[in-house]
Amino acid sequence: MWLDITAEDLNGYSPLLSDKKALRAEDGFEKLIRDICIAVRDVKFRNLNREIAIAPINWKKESRDAVCLFGFGRTLAEGDKLPTELIIGQMARPFEDGGAIVPENLMVNTSFVNFLHSFVARESPTDEQAITKAKVIGTGRLLVIDGRQSSSRESVNPEQVIGSFQVDRSKMVQGSYRINPDYSVFTEDGFFRLPKTLEGKLSGEVNRIIAGANAFRGLARVPNSRSAP
Repeated sequence: MWLDITAEDLNGYSPLLSDKKALRAEDGFEKLIRDICIAVRDVKFRNLNREIAIAPINWKKESRDAVCLFGFGRTLAEGDKLPTELIIGQMARPFEDGGAIVPENLMVNTSFVNFLHSFVARESPTDEQAITKAKVIGTGRLLVIDGRQSSSRESVNPEQVIGSFQVDRSKMVQGSYRINPDYSVFTEDGFFRLPKTLEGKLSGEVNRIIAGANAFRGLARVPNSRSAP
């Protein structure tokens, strides 16, 4: 019997996939909460920046842990199809074997990176914040900066520049988006964070993709996954 643990159960902490240890109801609810709280405070799990999930997948006849992006309004149910473009990457060392959610243990999925850039390229030209910045720039390039970039820094970290648009006459030029090949979706500062206004649109896009992929059940089946902060 599995226990569904919520943030309220943990006094504000999230479950952090501790159910992967196959903790069961008979282990005792208080002990379960204590064990999870200890795991959450572990330095390995700090600064993830966003809710993610880990789902077991089959890759070349091997079982792998996939780090997934679907921690918004809709989550995958058992048996749902897992859209490839929402898999951020695979863990080189599995979670159950002590693998940490850290950059050096994550093999980033190119399909996810392409999805993210396509989303930014499509949505930024109609984003009010980007439009305002373009008016200020006038002529030049508008940088789309990851939210992990601290506003207190004097210079921009190249790894956290998502991409850029050509600006002419205070407007972004259609089709001018250029990706930054040095951009990293997962660094020591955590997982990517889009500009605030784009984050809200991303949640809707993710939910739309999941709903569309599972409009017809039984296309591909994945075990139930658990969410992490």
